[in-house]
Amino acid sequence: MEIKQLPQQPVTMEQLISLVKQGGIMELGDGMFSYVGLLNKHLRQRQPKRIVEWGPGLSTLLMVSELPDVEVVSIENDVKYFMYWAQQFREYPNIKLYPLPLERNYVDAPYAMGRFDMAFVDGVDSTRATCLEVAAHILNPDGCALVHDSEREYYWPSINKYYRVVDESERKWNSHTVCLELKKK
Repeated sequence: MEIKQLPQQPVTMEQLISLVKQGGIMELGDGMFSYVGLLNKHLRQRQPKRIVEWGPGLSTLLMVSELPDVEVVSIENDVKYFMYWAQQFREYPNIKLYPLPLERNYVDAPYAMGRFDMAFVDGVDSTRATCLEVAAHILNPDGCALVHDSEREYYWPSINKYYRVVDESERKWNSHTVCLELKKK
């Protein structure tokens, strides 16, 4: 597979999307995209069949680019953002995108969607701790969860209750991502 490096100058989201859709593996540094290397690593190692994701985006395209047969269930609360990503995902029938408002079932909708091999928590900041709790109940026993911006202390009670940290992105910039496995009961 070809690894594509981004140019040093700032790039737009459309350029990033185009890069991923061209089939190259995007290897980015830390900062806003600190999760990319960690996500790619665990997609390759774990080969999940089903992924639930709170907060669609570039990560969703990375998932289906790395694993073309994976089913990604992605939940978005913002209608404008949902419409943007629905347009970007139209050529990927294995991405199931759901527009769910925060005040309804944004967090707990996955309970009715079966079991998952991986969860990616990158949606609404105020719901991420609760999304991690839901993920702990819908992940297969050998599944994992990745949470973006894990440097935020208010996520850690949920993380410590259900998970153990097995991997993490480099600690540069302000954004940090961890990969979590369920604690053994």
